Amino acid sequence: MDGGSWGKLTYGTQYNPFFEITVTYDPNGKADSFSPLGESGTVGGGGGVSENSRMKNSLKYGNTYELESHDKINYAVINQFGNSAGTSHGNGYTTQLGYESSSFGVQLAYDRFFDSVKSGTAAPGNPLANDTIAVSLYNTQAVLLTGRWMPTKDLKIIGGMEWYQLQPSSSRSIDYHSIYDQTVFGGVATSALKPGFKQDNYVYYLGANFDFAQRVPALAGLTTSIGYYLTKADAIDGPTVSTNSQGKIDTWTAMVDYKLNKRFDTYLAYTTNHFSGDKYPSASNYTNVTSYGAGLRMKF
Repeated sequence: MDGGSWGKLTYGTQYNPFFEITVTYDPNGKADSFSPLGESGTVGGGGGVSENSRMKNSLKYGNTYELESHDKINYAVINQFGNSAGTSHGNGYTTQLGYESSSFGVQLAYDRFFDSVKSGTAAPGNPLANDTIAVSLYNTQAVLLTGRWMPTKDLKIIGGMEWYQLQPSSSRSIDYHSIYDQTVFGGVATSALKPGFKQDNYVYYLGANFDFAQRVPALAGLTTSIGYYLTKADAIDGPTVSTNSQGKIDTWTAMVDYKLNKRFDTYLAYTTNHFSGDKYPSASNYTNVTSYGAGLRMKF
């Protein structure tokens, strides 16, 4: 059902509204290799678990209401009835509310998942773990708040914050034999946290995007952007406190992008990450990681 004030109703495997919001509300365009929002669906769409960036077996209703001033109010709700294993485990929902005008926009979303399956690496040293993936279970809840402001036609300032909390799963364990067409080690997913424990995580970011075409028409398609991101994990808290789960990542990213046409664009990018806290001990992790990149992208 689609059209006018009736909105749109869809079913199937669909993007989490968290993912759709951060595609637009990221100063660096959610670049997969250079933005923390693009590198991982965990903070760029999954509300704590990357597998929730795409909601399987989900029903979504969304609508946009245009005001007389041509500003728009959008809202959506999506419910996932179960995960890709075809069970009721992994059910959850996301709600979204936003306002958009030519110079200002804000989006707010909340999601909640139960028995979310998070993939990981099977424990080393066990020959039976070869060519398998380990999975764990969480309950999660998350809030995303983003905003953009265009003080001039060529300058866009974007910022936002996300909070998500990892909690013990509703089910202590479930049978789970395959993910991404790969065998799950042990054929079971168990809760990653014991009852009474939880972990809060935060992401803050701020940046700007500049469109050269607004001042020099001959440079149409050329944009540059810069952004700062702080990704912070609190200690796992409960009857005891696990400080080795506490840490943060400071990320600075800059990009220059040129759109050749509607389908192709080329870019230059730079990013640096600084790791700190007990979660990233310098004895086993790099403290600073810097990357440079150039490429050509095609939209399908």
